[in-house]
Amino acid sequence: MAMAAARSSIAFALLLGALAVAPMARADVSIPAGGIMGLASGGVDAACTDLIVTGTMNLDSGAFVNVRDVIVQPGGVLNGGSGSITLSRNFTVLPGGQYNVQGSSVAYNTNCGLGGPQTPIPTLGSGMLIALSAALALLATFFLGGVQRRRDTIRGVGK
Repeated sequence: MAMAAARSSIAFALLLGALAVAPMARADVSIPAGGIMGLASGGVDAACTDLIVTGTMNLDSGAFVNVRDVIVQPGGVLNGGSGSITLSRNFTVLPGGQYNVQGSSVAYNTNCGLGGPQTPIPTLGSGMLIALSAALALLATFFLGGVQRRRDTIRGVGK
């Protein structure tokens, strides 16, 4: 009985370890190199994902809302026009990227976490925390297995 419980605990720990190395799913708004996107007077709700510009993004008079981070990659061009971007964390223009402000605006809110630029805080979805949980589960399994064997030896079962 104890052996079956130990095996299931080990299997669970291995499953957690496998999940720790699996990539997390994300669906960012991305304009690839050579791609062009124009909002005209439309709007995009990014649902707390990132806006990554490697091609050309024309805000025109449109609006991007609920953006977590804006990242203009090298070779990317973000033309502001008279549009607006509302984000929760960082607006980054990497060397070789361009942000042409024109009449556009950038505002911060807390819809996607803490407002303003910040350093990301690890969450339960982080691979390191899952790996740590798996290691602790393995240690607990080995410890509990050792306690059970000592009890059996004291009772005279293990001789």
